[in-house]
Amino acid sequence: MDQVAADLRIAADKGYVPAQYLLGAMYEDGRGVQQDYSEAARWFLQAAEQGHAEAQLCLGRFYRSGCGVPQSDAEAVHWCKKSAEQGNIESQTYTGMLYEYGIGVVLNPEEAARWY
Repeated sequence: MDQVAADLRIAADKGYVPAQYLLGAMYEDGRGVQQDYSEAARWFLQAAEQGHAEAQLCLGRFYRSGCGVPQSDAEAVHWCKKSAEQGNIESQTYTGMLYEYGIGVVLNPEEAARWY
């Protein structure tokens, strides 16, 4: 673990949400730490539960792919919608795609269009 990751870990352990998100991103990409999707998901979850929109999107994508967490389309929808409802444009597009293709939800072109 490099010094940046170590410093972020201290802040994340103290509940600082942006540090939790950034630490998750570092574990996802293997920047400054050994790549570990489960550890990334753990940090994304902590930030997502506190309302961090980007962490919610990352977590949703992890659930969609089963990366670091058990695959669950329903959880993917849950977290992506939480992020989308906060106005995250990327999440809105991703949520639209979930509705367009009926992934984790009943296929609904009108709802897809609303999110797009």
